[in-house]
Amino acid sequence: VAGLLVEFYDEYLGITDGNDSVITQEMEHRVPACIPEGYELVKDNSTRYLVNRIYRNKSGKLITYFQHYNNHATQYFDSEGAMLSDIFVKEYKGKFLEYLDEDKKENVIMWTDGYYTYYITAELPYEELKAMAESVS
Repeated sequence: VAGLLVEFYDEYLGITDGNDSVITQEMEHRVPACIPEGYELVKDNSTRYLVNRIYRNKSGKLITYFQHYNNHATQYFDSEGAMLSDIFVKEYKGKFLEYLDEDKKENVIMWTDGYYTYYITAELPYEELKAMAESVS
């Protein structure tokens, strides 16, 4: 039963490339070129092996962007009160998680290119998150 649960979570609530890998070199940092109007970079917590950038607008709303190695790691979403959709960012498989619950405001877009996994969380609609995701280079 536990195996079936893990398989279900991996298939429907997570994203993974299914490959074992060891980090042998520094990450090629990729960041979004398209940032929604009114937002600016306020914090860059990036390291040699992780990209973590935080953008904020004047009203205090945040956008968080992450890039990390896949490393056979699966990201899980809290999907309670949300609608989960399969999407593509460029040609890469991804997920869009839209919260319908009033207590959860930040939507999530996540995708993998087979080597890196990326995700963006923000109180933004799909179209804006997708445009931001598509601009990552």
